[in-house]
Amino acid sequence: MSEEARGKTYDLRILHKLVSYVAPYKLLIIVAALISLIHTGVQLLFPYITKIAIDDYILVSKLEGLSKIVAIYFLALIVGAFLSFGMSYLMQTIGQYIIRDIRVQTFSHLQHLRVAFFDRNPVGKLVTRVTNDGEALNQLFTEVVFSIFTDIAMLIGVIIVMFRLDAKLSMIAFTVVPPLVIITNLFRIKARKAYREIRKWLAQLNVHLNETFIGIKVIKLFNQPQANYVKFSAENHKYYQATMQQVVIYGIFTPIISLLFSCGTALIIWYGGGEVLQHTLSLGTLVAFLSYIAMFFRPIEDISTRFDVMQSSLTACERIFALIDTKEIETEDRGQKTEDRRQITDDKGEIEFKNVWFYYGEPSASPPRQSGISASLQQWVLRDISFKVRAGEKIAIVGSTGAGKTSLINLLARF
Repeated sequence: MSEEARGKTYDLRILHKLVSYVAPYKLLIIVAALISLIHTGVQLLFPYITKIAIDDYILVSKLEGLSKIVAIYFLALIVGAFLSFGMSYLMQTIGQYIIRDIRVQTFSHLQHLRVAFFDRNPVGKLVTRVTNDGEALNQLFTEVVFSIFTDIAMLIGVIIVMFRLDAKLSMIAFTVVPPLVIITNLFRIKARKAYREIRKWLAQLNVHLNETFIGIKVIKLFNQPQANYVKFSAENHKYYQATMQQVVIYGIFTPIISLLFSCGTALIIWYGGGEVLQHTLSLGTLVAFLSYIAMFFRPIEDISTRFDVMQSSLTACERIFALIDTKEIETEDRGQKTEDRRQITDDKGEIEFKNVWFYYGEPSASPPRQSGISASLQQWVLRDISFKVRAGEKIAIVGSTGAGKTSLINLLARF
């Protein structure tokens, strides 16, 4: 289970895998998406209602209809609150369903891996994959996926409404979009790398803690608490550095977004204010534009915040799927396919080893067919072993340390 970075192709593979977990809940997702779209439409009404109130009632001193506009505004607020609750509840429910399925599959897969896999991978790392990374993946669904869908719907809606109100003023306001796209893309690249480092060192900390607690008697026996402390402090500092790198990246990105929002607002006031003074633009439209530009940047700020979570979640995703993709399933022997495995159903009690060669790891050479011809012979723990133990028979296996006695028994148990 490599901790190294993967490329964009692997990211697409992650998303494709996630779709397979989402598919069983597509009906709930469709309902949540519809509620999200209706909620977005309600939110877009508020600035337009304000425009109507200013242009059609306040500026012309027509106060008798203003109470009706206020009532519509409050009604929209109440409807929006109920829609927001329904959308949040469905998002959380779907996220919990999906993470439950992934955790069950991960745990089931772990139980069918070869024992050698657990010799090479510390328990702390595996626990981190199933628990911490699983919870980070849960955030991807509950805090990112549906929220980003809502934010994108809001962005599209704001753009459409603004261009319908005044196309020229909209073009001026959106001059800040190109630098916004460039900065967001740079943030995406840097944040993903930072979060990968955070997850890697968090797993290492869990490994160290697990090994310390399990081996505490050995640590005390050999008087190694100080050495163990120094090693833990070094790993903890690496985790701190990775976290601070993420903090710096996010700390730079957020003020830049705020600066671009202020620039967009200033452009609207500068150009729109002049249009209002020349009576080519209504005051209500200018006020609505100021509200809409705020609504335009709010999803972008939300996306940047959730992108922070998304990078953490995708990093956790690739770690969990790396574990699920591990193919070290127990097999009958090296040359036999997994699907061709035979169940042990022979109850005669006989055990037979026939021309068995064994090597820990991946051998650099194929098993020699004739003795005495390969210089790599010493790499093999077992070399052309053949014997039979009949039912009820007792035999003794003797030899020096490293001769292969334990390996022989582990092979018998498929370990």
